[in-house]
Amino acid sequence: AIDSISRGSPAVFRAAGHRLSPGDNVSVAGNTIPTSWALLLAEQRTVSSVSGDEFTLSDIDTGSATVPIVGISTASPAVVTANNHGFITGNQVTITGLVGLEWARLF
Repeated sequence: AIDSISRGSPAVFRAAGHRLSPGDNVSVAGNTIPTSWALLLAEQRTVSSVSGDEFTLSDIDTGSATVPIVGISTASPAVVTANNHGFITGNQVTITGLVGLEWARLF
């Protein structure tokens, strides 16, 4: 089972005791991955590097995943709600496509 996936390029996957080696072919599926990455990870990928419980897959960039916003509060600071986003505290995000005066005041 995958314990975590970092955002970035390359994405670093953590899975205790995974037994993978560079060159192995894998696909990732299940409810432990953010919805926005499901299509990206469903295809078979090649393990490119392994270090302890961590590994990377070829051509996986989770830093540019698109996540739909379902709500933004008017609190200060604003609270952004997005389902199955996969972010962790400290991740940097870019919000685009806001429309209207209320949204513009928040940023």
